[in-house]
Amino acid sequence: MGSIKKRALKDGSSVYDCRINRGVAGTLSKTFKRKDEAESWARAIEGKIDRGENISRKAQTTMFTVACAEYIKHYKPLKTKERVLTPGEIMAVQSLNQDFKKFAISEITNQLIQAWIDRFLETEVATQPRKKVHPYYNGGLDKNGKRKTYSESTVRRHFFVLKKILVWYSVREDFVLPSNLFLQLQIPRAWAGKRKRRLEAGELERLHEAAVRGYDHKVEWPLLIDFALNTAARMQEILKTKWSDLNLEGRSWTIPPENVKTSTFRTVPLSKKSLAILEKMATLRVKGEDRIFHMWRDSATASKGFRRLAVRAGIEDFRFHDLRHEGVSRLFETTDLTDSEIMSITGHTSSEMLKAYSALRPNALARRLDGEKR
Repeated sequence: MGSIKKRALKDGSSVYDCRINRGVAGTLSKTFKRKDEAESWARAIEGKIDRGENISRKAQTTMFTVACAEYIKHYKPLKTKERVLTPGEIMAVQSLNQDFKKFAISEITNQLIQAWIDRFLETEVATQPRKKVHPYYNGGLDKNGKRKTYSESTVRRHFFVLKKILVWYSVREDFVLPSNLFLQLQIPRAWAGKRKRRLEAGELERLHEAAVRGYDHKVEWPLLIDFALNTAARMQEILKTKWSDLNLEGRSWTIPPENVKTSTFRTVPLSKKSLAILEKMATLRVKGEDRIFHMWRDSATASKGFRRLAVRAGIEDFRFHDLRHEGVSRLFETTDLTDSEIMSITGHTSSEMLKAYSALRPNALARRLDGEKR
């Protein structure tokens, strides 16, 4: 076992310094308040050495909080050649920083990550103190009046940010993470909680009416909603769109990779309805502002506004992203486009994601067997 030495502190207490010599690979050391803790750590480290696992002094001595700070520092500058972190990603890093602040990178194990995932799924969404409560704010409760817990998609998103931080930092500092760190973890599936909420009869009209009765963007809200329905695009893609991304004569909208969730280039054909919406938005164009829907600063702002709009309209459990689901559904129901053609429009990266929509064309194959054309 490595050497353990007792060391007296100025306040009269004592600590135990444990050192493990790895020969040419250097020495690992750590200080503990109790001798049994030092012995337990030494056994764990020497066990890894005996099994041939990579032990990094950098990982042993660097707290996870340092990796988080360096990660944000690297990606946050606006002039970086790489992509800039979104506000949501920065919030995820800050949340992870709090969750793992007591751990060195080497102490973040497969078991620790799984325990964190399990605990996260059961954690109630914290409510922030508010100086002014909006009349449509429901206090962070679900439709049954119970406190909301974090969704599977939120937990999954935070997990992958955690993985990105650890992998990025290990590459930058030239050390190897344990080979089993991310193996066999029970991560929430991407589509496990896939929503199927669609607009019901009269709800679109109620959203439009609620916008007119609202405090701001009385004209813009209906246009934004209708554009989302007609293009089946994501909110971020729409809000970041610039007039320079459009080819109105060619009836196409080019979405650059940095605006797309999957970081892929995409060209969306524009229907006559979409063109009509853009013509109306052109009348609201502001000098010096190239973004079409510049009224909303970002997705978070628009999402909050839409939630209030839905409540004002008396519509339950309907989010802005559900407009994308509605738009994709209508492409299956009202057009004869192939699945691959719809994928090219919506930006879905696999046919697996569109399987749920195939039920909207239950008799399509039977009709084609009878000789009908698409």
